[in-house]
Parts: sequence; C-alpha cells; structure tokens
Amino acid sequence: LLAALALCSCYQSKAPLIAARDADFPIAGTPRYAFDEWNKSERRWDSSETGSVSREGDHYLQHKDNAGSSAPDSFLVKAIGEGFFIAQEGSDDAYSYDLLRIEGNTVYDYGVACDSDAKKYMARGLIDSVDDGGLAPVCTVCDFDRLAQVFRAIAAEHPQPKGRFVLTP
Repeated sequence: LLAALALCSCYQSKAPLIAARDADFPIAGTPRYAFDEWNKSERRWDSSETGSVSREGDHYLQHKDNAGSSAPDSFLVKAIGEGFFIAQEGSDDAYSYDLLRIEGNTVYDYGVACDSDAKKYMARGLIDSVDDGGLAPVCTVCDFDRLAQVFRAIAAEHPQPKGRFVLTP
C-alpha cells in the first residue's frame, strides 16, 4: 500500500525498524483495492490506481494492476494505536516509512513528508538527521518508538491523509 504514494523516501533508516516477527497483519485475505489521491484544491478524492494486496508468509505484497511484469512491492506494518500503523518497505540499502490509518475497509495513507517540521522533531531527539541534499529532504530515524511519536504528532497536526485504499474482498 506504500508504493502508490512512492513514499518519496522521506523517512528512512539504514536498518529495518520493524522485524518480520513483530509485524502486524490487519488486512485479511487477498482484497482488491481502488486507490484515490486527495485533491487539495478541489477538496475531493480522485481515482488513481487499482490492484490487490496479499499476505505472503511474514510480509504483504502489493500487486498493482498497471505494473505489467514488475515484481509486487513488499511491505510490513506495525500498529501504534488508535487505528494507526507504520508501514515499512525497503531493502538492504534503505528502509522507508509511512503512516497508515485503518477504518473498516479503508486504509488511509498519510504520505508523510520530511518537511520544515523535521527540525523541531530533531531538536527533541526524535529524528536522527535531516539530509536536504537530494530531490526531497530525507529524515533519518533509528528507533521505532521515536518514529511513532513523530508520526502521531504529524497526524494530529495534519489530519487529512494524502491517499486512501478502499478494499473489497
């Protein structure tokens, strides 16, 4: 569910913060999804893509309908309370994170960006570093609990998700 917003590589770690053995699996079966993006100027949801999600052992796979022969995207999720989850995808080089909220058959994706607020979280010791040298800033984190604190604060300050996956069995 992460790949639809491409994660923008905004919150990353060098090592995984969610171990497969500690992951949660709130999505049952192999549902189809319709992904919509929030159109801020029009204040409405716009259709974007369709696909399905499946659990394969200790992780989920996202299969996009328009991906052709591309491999599905692998990800893990871990609950942080009140219907919120942190999603992790990555490889041996870098792991990327995003915030999800699940309400019934809808998974809201916050598309959390490493933005001007990052400095205040870094000052509080919740983010390890901010790299402004690429196309988009990258916030580096090394602790799941601190990342959860940052994401909860961001959700409280910016409650409008950037995307939603509507799941059907």
